[in-house]
Amino acid sequence: MQRYKIAVFVRPGIMTDKIRNAWAREGCELLVRDDYPAIEQVIPRNHAGALLDIKMRPGYLFDLSERLTMRSVPHVFVVPDEAPGSHYSLNGGPESIRLILDELLYQDDSGDRH
Repeated sequence: MQRYKIAVFVRPGIMTDKIRNAWAREGCELLVRDDYPAIEQVIPRNHAGALLDIKMRPGYLFDLSERLTMRSVPHVFVVPDEAPGSHYSLNGGPESIRLILDELLYQDDSGDRH
């Protein structure tokens, strides 16, 4: 099984061992940033992409998304828990994890693999 490193930007207190373990079972190592790092420092190198907690501070979330886009880093907006109408739940189980992972790996698919 391939191992993927994924940067996860969430609000403090969101990440749990249960979430980390569920992602690990699907071949993903989550590198969590819950400290609102300076945007200039956000360059997830050697990562499959980044997950962004949709409930982070709006200005920070916008700037983070713009920076990742400028650097061609695939990213997906996620909700911390399962929510009605959301397919991208950080705590949504194996099917949700695979859906999010596919979205990262094939984002803006040009045929090249990230």
